[in-house]
Amino acid sequence: MKSISFEKLAGISAILTGIAGLFYSLAFVIISRSDLDLGGLLIALSLLLVGLFATPVLVALYHRLREMEPGFALWALLLGIVGAFGAVIHGGFDLANAINPPTVTEVLPSEIDPRGLLTFGITGIALFIFSWLMRRSRSFPNNLAYLG
Repeated sequence: MKSISFEKLAGISAILTGIAGLFYSLAFVIISRSDLDLGGLLIALSLLLVGLFATPVLVALYHRLREMEPGFALWALLLGIVGAFGAVIHGGFDLANAINPPTVTEVLPSEIDPRGLLTFGITGIALFIFSWLMRRSRSFPNNLAYLG
């Protein structure tokens, strides 16, 4: 049984994830070079939003792919959710430091997501598994699966 309203939420969330990811890239590559404080703030905020917006997209992908390979689809979902929460925590930690800078001169990486292990590493593995499943399912465009 399909939930049309959840699929709409997932579609909107996918668009918002892409927009927040674009802002992350712009802030990381362009803005932080000219204004380190503003760039750091925007990087942290957009990373937090990417993680938050990605969760309905991951659940929707799982629902579309679970009939073909339930174990792999569940594994990809779990890795993706852990990675998304890692992004939320990583972004939240950096945002807290940007809003309220610590008094020490050296800012240490997040203990929960050191240097983006969950945000980029675990999420990348989940994306690889989802892309592999999308390629095998034939219900997704090949180019979309290859993009992943």
